[in-house]
Amino acid sequence: MLSNLDDGDATLLAEACRAANPCLSMRKFIGGVTKSLPEGKRKDAGAMAETFFNMQVARIRLGVTADEFIAAIFSSENIGELKLTPEKMENCRDRLGRILAIDSLFITAKAASVLTAHEHPFESARIFTDVRPIFGDAVAGTDAVKPQAAVLVHNLKLRLEGEESERELYVAMDNRDLQTLIDALNRAKAKAAELSEFVKRGGLSYLEP
Repeated sequence: MLSNLDDGDATLLAEACRAANPCLSMRKFIGGVTKSLPEGKRKDAGAMAETFFNMQVARIRLGVTADEFIAAIFSSENIGELKLTPEKMENCRDRLGRILAIDSLFITAKAASVLTAHEHPFESARIFTDVRPIFGDAVAGTDAVKPQAAVLVHNLKLRLEGEESERELYVAMDNRDLQTLIDALNRAKAKAAELSEFVKRGGLSYLEP
């Protein structure tokens, strides 16, 4: 798609990528790219911005320079698959090089790579709360049993990302455990607020989720 753009649209796309603020979310970054473009160009621009983001993440994880990454894409082994004329290929290489050099794209991709560089990054959580009855002994001479009391059980379901597949983890908690978790989360929020201000006072850009 990049090779088919005229020079004006290619420049417009590059400027939109450059104007987008770096952030932690690919979708948020793409939204920043497309919002400044005419309505009719947003869909294709969003698809290309996603491709650029994924390319930048791949380049970072491979530990190669932009020039090396682009050279690999346009290597002799891939020329046949690209189906581009020499002129279009050179034009596409130049455009891709300018796109991958944009700071906001690099910072967003780098942040995403750093944030997910763990064995099991968090994806989502739910808590299911159940009432568990406590039954007494059977009534003498019968099989009848009646609940005498009840307890609450909270099941925390964690969905974790992985290199090959997602993983689900269930943790059973009572009310005291739930409060312990809430206290820990509140403390983490307080620390996050303080550290974000510390980062800003240090002159660095703090990337909001």
